Amino acid sequence: MTSKEMLGHLADMKIPAKSASSTLEDAYVSMVRKQLKPILDARAAEIEAEKRAEAVAKAEEERIEAERAEKQRIEAEKRREAERAEEERRRKAEEERRRRAEEERLAAEKKAKEEAEKNRVRDTAPKSVPSFSSLLDQIAQQEQVLKRQAEEAAQKKSFESDSAQIRRKIVQLDDERKSVSANISAKHLSDDEAARKRFKGLAVERLVGNVPSVCRVKLQPASFHDLTHGDDVAECPYCHRIL
Repeated sequence: MTSKEMLGHLADMKIPAKSASSTLEDAYVSMVRKQLKPILDARAAEIEAEKRAEAVAKAEEERIEAERAEKQRIEAEKRREAERAEEERRRKAEEERRRRAEEERLAAEKKAKEEAEKNRVRDTAPKSVPSFSSLLDQIAQQEQVLKRQAEEAAQKKSFESDSAQIRRKIVQLDDERKSVSANISAKHLSDDEAARKRFKGLAVERLVGNVPSVCRVKLQPASFHDLTHGDDVAECPYCHRIL
């Protein structure tokens, strides 16, 4: 109750008071308490009702906010689950492609071995007195063998030359890596060493658009957003190389 309201009630009860803080006689105090009790009780009830209404409103706001947060969490989880399912589908497709390629390679090797064995048996089989046409065939076959041997020798020589160049390049790149490593943090060097061991040297890839340059698995929008708004050096969510 405000001071103005109190003075108004005192005036209605014909009680002299200059201000709400004026000292009243004991008889007036009892009269004021008796007269104002219903008003004070009603005001207290109103205040309590307002508090309960505020509490109910706050609880309702908290419930709505909790429902909204839970809905967002469920939607985010669904998106992540869909991304994981898509990643798994792509991984299985890649494994199937590699399996088929390996089967084709093994089949080709088997066919080549069978053909070579047939040629060997034919070349080493006892021969009767050859005719002129069979001699010509044998000469043609020998020419093919010699030609193949010459090609293999040339390939071997080229391979040895290329191997020497590769070894020199490895030494050069190792020196360059040591020089560059001096400007890289200890954490990134540690991550690089671990990835090099895991991936047999091919530890780092670049993000070209939204496709990593080694694993070539197109990033999902959420993963692409996280990577492009994070550090310059990150980890590929698919092959886990340094990205």
